[in-house]
Amino acid sequence: MRHYTRIVEVNHSTSDYGGYEISPGQGFENAKIQTDNFLAKNNEKIAELFGNFGDFSAKELELRATIVYCDRDCRTLGKESSFKDFVSIVHDIKPGFEIYQIEAAIRELERLTYLPSRV
Repeated sequence: MRHYTRIVEVNHSTSDYGGYEISPGQGFENAKIQTDNFLAKNNEKIAELFGNFGDFSAKELELRATIVYCDRDCRTLGKESSFKDFVSIVHDIKPGFEIYQIEAAIRELERLTYLPSRV
């Protein structure tokens, strides 16, 4: 069982403006070390993600996240589907996107190897 200490302390401000005062808590240094370790270990992967998806809008990211979710769900359930059927599955969940947009996003994610079940 993990014991969590506060990473930040949040207190009501005593200033005339009100609000809150936020300062490092007892667990801050440990959290910072863990964060630094994580970032050092995963820096290249994070940079790759920003390189591949950093310029997308929230809507474009939403579609891609749904596609990845559907791919993982199909893999977990042991379902195989044709490209057309997979597009239909995604479109049923995200009907606000045109078929051609879904097809293009799936092809892109396949090319980037983010869809293991579709390779």
